[in-house]
Formats: sequence, structure tokens, C-alpha cells
Amino acid sequence: MQVLKNTDFVIVPMLNPDGVVAGNFRTSLFGKDLNRLWKSKDTTLIPEIEMCRNIFTELVETYKKKLLLFMDYHGHSTRKNAFLLGPGIFDAQLMSDIRILPKIMANYSSIFRYPSCSFRLDANRKTTARALFGKFAGLSYTVETSNWAYYSYQTR
Repeated sequence: MQVLKNTDFVIVPMLNPDGVVAGNFRTSLFGKDLNRLWKSKDTTLIPEIEMCRNIFTELVETYKKKLLLFMDYHGHSTRKNAFLLGPGIFDAQLMSDIRILPKIMANYSSIFRYPSCSFRLDANRKTTARALFGKFAGLSYTVETSNWAYYSYQTR
């Protein structure tokens, strides 16, 4: 596939392994929720955010790469199955484009729940990775999967 030969994938591992080791599933060792601090410039307490921003800035500005898709993966503590949270763009055409990938995922997986997807960006989510990268990427999502269970919604 020619498209894949010309595509770079940047995979960043979990940003809060220090917090996970300490028993936190959302925060770093310093008790900071890294996903709410993507606009912060505090390199002392959250250097991982600055490192990630630098990687993507270098790709876009130095190498003139276009960021087509950004996906941020999370476990959800209360909701079941898998779903996407979109970037909260209100342009009619972009809103239609943003909904295509979740529709495709729902068609191919019984674990994925399209009705659980959200395509708005609440005020307390404006500093998340999907909000920040939504300004640079063609598409930007947070992929949420349940920490606890898969529930079949299929009727018999």
C-alpha cells in the first residue's frame, strides 16, 4: 500500500507510568492529571507534556509533515465498552467528517458503541490533548475503553 509507505506513525507510550506505579490511574506521581494540562508550560512538574508537544511541533514545523489524525487512548472508569470523544468542531462539513470514523468502527466491532460517542468539547476539556491537537490535525479523538466491562447490546 503506497499510502502507508508515505505515512509516519508517531506512537507515544503512557505518559504517567510513575503515577500508575503509585496506584493512580489518571494522575502523575505529582498528582497532576496530565490530560488536563496540555496547554501548560510547567516543565518541572509535567515535562512529559512539553516533550510530546515538541515532537509534534517538530514534525509539523521542521519536517513540514501534515498531522492527519491524532488519537489519545484512555481507560474509562465508569462507562462500558469503547467509544470516541471528538474535538468539538462546529463547522458543519468537519462535523460530518469527524463522525465517519466512529461510524465505521461501530460497524466493525460489537464492542464499539457509537451512541456513547460525544462530539462536543466542554469548557473543562479545552486543555486536553484532543482539543490542542484538534487545531493541528485533520481529525482528533480520545479513544475511551472501559476499565471494567464489555456489555453486549445485541438483542436475541
